[in-house]
Amino acid sequence: MAVTVLAVGVLAAAGSAVPVARLIRWGGVVSSSAAVAGAQIETMRATGCAAVTDGAATVAGGYRLSWTVNRSGPLREVTVTVILPTGSGSRSETYGAVIACRP
Repeated sequence: MAVTVLAVGVLAAAGSAVPVARLIRWGGVVSSSAAVAGAQIETMRATGCAAVTDGAATVAGGYRLSWTVNRSGPLREVTVTVILPTGSGSRSETYGAVIACRP
């Protein structure tokens, strides 16, 4: 009886290993996309408000970025969309930030 229970537990653990590995890999991809978007936002913040404009770029890893800037007085609302490569095509993630402009 104990061997049967143990065998069922081992098979259940083995069956869940593949989906868990996929989720871990996807988590790494999404984490990388957040880092890419954050780097773009920080670059825009360092550039200064007058030079912050809409744009697009492709970066290492096959990530494609596009960003829009909405001006609202002394603030710039930035939306960065990162298109991630997947095994079956692509997926997009959107990130946002507000950049304060100094008078």
